[in-house]
Amino acid sequence: MPSIPIHVHSASHSQMVSLFLGYLFFLIRLGVSTNDVACYAVAVLAHYLFLTAYFWGFLFAIEIIYTISAMYTINHRSRTKMIR
Repeated sequence: MPSIPIHVHSASHSQMVSLFLGYLFFLIRLGVSTNDVACYAVAVLAHYLFLTAYFWGFLFAIEIIYTISAMYTINHRSRTKMIR
């Protein structure tokens, strides 16, 4: 099973930036709560950034699953070669 080529360094930075900006917009929301349009815009941006952070975490989990399954496949094949 081929591995999905995710560049972990850039993916982790993307997740970190998404979380940082999401929390920053969450804090900015407190200051703009009197203006309805600004409050709505900040809430939408914060929601989008938290969704992207969740998506990056999902990609990390998929990469880990593929890596573990590839290691199991390699170990299983080497064991069957030793038995024969």
